[in-house]
Amino acid sequence: MMIFLHGEDSFLLNRRRAALVSIFRQKYPEAPVHIFDFEDQGSADDVQRALSACSQGLFSVRSMVVMIHPLSLSDAPAAILFESVEAGLGKSPDIVLMFVQPGKLKKGDSLSAKLLELSDKEEIFSKVDAKDTSTLMRFIKKELASIMPAMSFSDEALRMFAARTGADTSRIVSELEKLIAYKEGSGQIGPDDVAVLLEVSEESALFEALDSLGRGNRHQAYVLLSAEAARSDAYPVLAMCAWQVRRMMAVRDAFDKGIRRSSDIVATAKLAPFAVEKILRTIENFPMERLRSCLGLLAEFDIKLKTGAMDPDVALSLFVWKF
Repeated sequence: MMIFLHGEDSFLLNRRRAALVSIFRQKYPEAPVHIFDFEDQGSADDVQRALSACSQGLFSVRSMVVMIHPLSLSDAPAAILFESVEAGLGKSPDIVLMFVQPGKLKKGDSLSAKLLELSDKEEIFSKVDAKDTSTLMRFIKKELASIMPAMSFSDEALRMFAARTGADTSRIVSELEKLIAYKEGSGQIGPDDVAVLLEVSEESALFEALDSLGRGNRHQAYVLLSAEAARSDAYPVLAMCAWQVRRMMAVRDAFDKGIRRSSDIVATAKLAPFAVEKILRTIENFPMERLRSCLGLLAEFDIKLKTGAMDPDVALSLFVWKF
């Protein structure tokens, strides 16, 4: 049997490789598993050693042979492997031959084409698109269900979790395991659970908080901003809010002028691409009038804070409930 695993998500790819090796070892504890990585050792002799592990000799012996990075081979060693695959390598019922290729397949590469043609099983591990929030959240829910079927996310907690992890599948799984342990393997994961366990940068926390305000969830926004204020002070958090609102106004201004492509807004507003993309996801909830009113409110608070006429924590609370 020949299996071909490939794709750009190295974490998911290697996790699947390890799982298949583990399943084989559990089923056949006495059978050998041979692993060859052609990225480190890719000479013609290395390929011949790998092919020798697939040879049955006089007696049939069940085994698994894993060949990693086959497409990193140079022309001559790749030709040796190509010829062996074409001649029926991996067709023995006693051998499980697994090819593992991280990254995109090379267009026009004869070896990858032959592996695709002759493999009994192909599995592709594409990267999750961080911009496709719906797909990302479905992936997170599927991963949670596979680890702990009895647990679930609230809608708000799922959005928070996705915003904090992004499409980093390794972190997603790691953070899910932490949440499961924290919740002792049962119940629903809520926003407070995510806020407590998942570290987030100050800028990301602001994005989340303002996104919550845009959707009318003032409580969640206050939880996020209060957590940031507890790390330093409410005054710098309010200053960051003003900075973020000014960036949102720049994007909103371009948006209202009919500029809708993020790359064009990046050039017009002179902001980082990732910042523009995040703001665009929630821009419909923030008309320019609302943003101007918010900036005016923060300017008023700034004067009162500098003169001692207002407590920073009170200003933070009023910002959340008046924005």
